[in-house]
Amino acid sequence: MACTGIIVAPGPRGDDGTDGTAGAAGGNAYTTTTAAFTMPAELGSVTVTVGSTDWMVPGQLVFVQNAGHMQVSSVNSDTEASLTNLEDATTGVYSGNVAPTTNVPASNRIAPAGEAGPDGTLSGAASGDLKGNYPGPLIGVANTQGSLIAGNGTDSVEMTVGADGTVNHADSAQAAGRIDRGIDLTGVNTTLSGDLAVADGGTGASTRTAALDNLAPAASARGDILIRDATNWVRLPIGSANQVITSDGTDPSWSAATAAEARPAVEAVSINTNVSSPTQDHYIYLCTGGAGGITMQLDAASTFFSSPRTKMLTFKKVDAGLGAITIDPDLAETVDGAATYDVTSQWDSITIITDGTSWYII
Repeated sequence: MACTGIIVAPGPRGDDGTDGTAGAAGGNAYTTTTAAFTMPAELGSVTVTVGSTDWMVPGQLVFVQNAGHMQVSSVNSDTEASLTNLEDATTGVYSGNVAPTTNVPASNRIAPAGEAGPDGTLSGAASGDLKGNYPGPLIGVANTQGSLIAGNGTDSVEMTVGADGTVNHADSAQAAGRIDRGIDLTGVNTTLSGDLAVADGGTGASTRTAALDNLAPAASARGDILIRDATNWVRLPIGSANQVITSDGTDPSWSAATAAEARPAVEAVSINTNVSSPTQDHYIYLCTGGAGGITMQLDAASTFFSSPRTKMLTFKKVDAGLGAITIDPDLAETVDGAATYDVTSQWDSITIITDGTSWYII
């Protein structure tokens, strides 16, 4: 039988019951690598051994300490998972990951990670030292071709380009600390250092002695002489001992000194003698005149002369006899204008030369 309209009043609150039994401890939301692995190529995968995979699920993003952002591609066991390297150079995402082939040692933590958000963008008008609009503003100072930006101690200012061929110099006396001007080879306004190489038009040295050594022909040696051939300056190696330099009218060369060049020849005579042109340049006759004298008959003067050189003849009377030593030129030729010339006293002498026509006492 149903009852209606009955009101039930609650009784007083009872005492709290006893605490229930504690539940089991929760699992960590991270793990640690238990073995080293090699970072795979971008978007490539690698099997990683860890302490526990209980919290991992395929597709989950994780961060691996000392490796970077990776994604769980599969959970292989309680302690093994396959992770994918999320770096992608094409899109630029996760560029902070370590490079592929990097060894990632054990004991690095792995924890859940969020997905990288889209790159931020900057837009709007630029200001200050910039002009134009973001994301590609321009420097708003130097716009003239060749201009530079320099600091004047307070602001960035435009340094206009100098004349063609000038060089930018640091100069603290200028407002911007710099100026374009020509190179000063004196070193007053341009700091010069080093030696300009021979191949670049210099001497390759900073002293005259070293410069001459560098400019000398190759394989120069002691005693060499610098001469000019038909084209270039070349070395004339030192000759043998006692050689002399002679010329063929075109080039100098070393050759042995001839008797004519080295010393005069001497001949003693006591009779009439025909004097012809000697091999030597200087010929000395030691003459004995005796009682009646002797004559030294000269060949034609032209045979003793070869322009610009002439032979030199010396006649010396060496005896005390009364006979004179008579010098008699050929035909109408003369000695100092005279047809003949006598040496009459002992120890007197005469030295004569010719111009090819007449003889002259010197």
